[in-house]
Amino acid sequence: MREVFDKLAFQFLIKWEGGYSNDPDDFGGETKYGISHRAYPHLNIKALTLEQAQDIYYADYWLGNRSDELPIIIAVLLFDFSINSGKLRAVKELQKCVNRTTEENLLVDGINGDVTISAVKKCDSKLLAYMYIQARIRFLSGLKNDKFFKGWISRVLALVDYVGL
Repeated sequence: MREVFDKLAFQFLIKWEGGYSNDPDDFGGETKYGISHRAYPHLNIKALTLEQAQDIYYADYWLGNRSDELPIIIAVLLFDFSINSGKLRAVKELQKCVNRTTEENLLVDGINGDVTISAVKKCDSKLLAYMYIQARIRFLSGLKNDKFFKGWISRVLALVDYVGL
């Protein structure tokens, strides 16, 4: 599944998470390739290489969310949502969407464990993906951040096209 990560998830992500930035209005603060000093205070962000960023994303966000066990379309959506809005939020929104599309009654705890993965696999992936995109847009709309909102929505719409929805 590393190939799916490298060729699909990471390739999309890196188009949106550029080089070095230290925008005072960005909650993450100092970032490079989307890796923030706030999330990784032990790293020298300025010196971070693209390969190091890719390894961090693979270990912490792809494998950390057990994305390799999910249908590809859901895995890519979960990965990007996790990076843009945090893993806990991304998994909770996925769990809520699963609850709305199935007879499941998942605990919305933000943990992508065996029960959540099993429930996701029972869903129609395309329907779940549509619902998940809608949930992400609703979440972003609630943030009331004029400076970054247009970019966030452009990213989600590009992701919709990228995964073929």
